[in-house]
Amino acid sequence: MTTDGPINLHTFGDLQRYGYRLTIHCPTCRDYRDLDLTKIRPDRPHIGARFKCGACGGPGSATLSQISTGNSAHLPALERWRGTGR
Repeated sequence: MTTDGPINLHTFGDLQRYGYRLTIHCPTCRDYRDLDLTKIRPDRPHIGARFKCGACGGPGSATLSQISTGNSAHLPALERWRGTGR
């Protein structure tokens, strides 16, 4: 998806739309899992959301990253969201 203006990364739907993923890390059992964004209501805000480990039930922390597309196309959404993109 290409946009000419600023984008918003406020909801789980925004993350999915612009090619991002959330990886949840559990410090208790040291498990890492990618969150399936298609199973979360797309209008739900991800900022301030709490995550629970699927393996042990402990609290999880989230890391936002771009999904690799397998080609040379760069996904500039985070840079544009920060105001550093073109």
